[in-house]
Amino acid sequence: MFKLYAVVILTFLFLGLNISHTYSQIVINGPRPINLYNQGGGEFYVSLSYGYNFWKDGKQKKFKGYSSSMSDFSIVNDFVSFDKFDYSSGLFLGFEKGITDRFSLKGHLFYASMLSGLSTRTDLAIPDNKSKFFQMSAYSSLSLTKDRGKILSFQWLIGPEIIYAQKDLIIKEYMETSESEAVDYHYKESVMEVSLVTGLGASIRVMEKLSLFSDGLIGISLPGKGIKVSSHNIGLKYRIN
Repeated sequence: MFKLYAVVILTFLFLGLNISHTYSQIVINGPRPINLYNQGGGEFYVSLSYGYNFWKDGKQKKFKGYSSSMSDFSIVNDFVSFDKFDYSSGLFLGFEKGITDRFSLKGHLFYASMLSGLSTRTDLAIPDNKSKFFQMSAYSSLSLTKDRGKILSFQWLIGPEIIYAQKDLIIKEYMETSESEAVDYHYKESVMEVSLVTGLGASIRVMEKLSLFSDGLIGISLPGKGIKVSSHNIGLKYRIN
């Protein structure tokens, strides 16, 4: 699995660096060509941000059973259950490439430990949670602020996210039914999904090449039964060119 992550990260960085050197020009009929770039080329940023991913796995079925020592709490989960809701927080590595003065492409990589929804159940004793969450995202970003000279600007973002989750838990004294023998059960599952999200972002230029930014996106994980929330609570992006 480490090799897979390494290949994905290297591919991501390779694409980002090649995009940063891409130069295009839009020409329309008229007396002269119109270049929609600033200073003859698209701006390219690298970014690092802290945030979280909140994901409801629409494919996961109700997990039956309970831990024998926690059986008194099983009635609670018959009415209130968050089995399908998973949460992870950490650092996002990203880049942004300007296509026109107001339109850009953004990409992010995210990898962190994941709090599985099963961990929130009061009738399951889970001392060991090794669940992981990986995400690769690509967004289209449209500036809602026409004046590029303003320090504060806002963006509208939309795009897909590739999700890969490894649910890896040890459940102590697990019993599927009241007649079952209590055993330590290793629950392990891998899930890959694609989500489509949209939302708003804001950035504040603090120096000529350095900006603070924050993004919040919400959408669905396909085929449409799941919920996906991505948030870059606070981040820094640095303009390379």
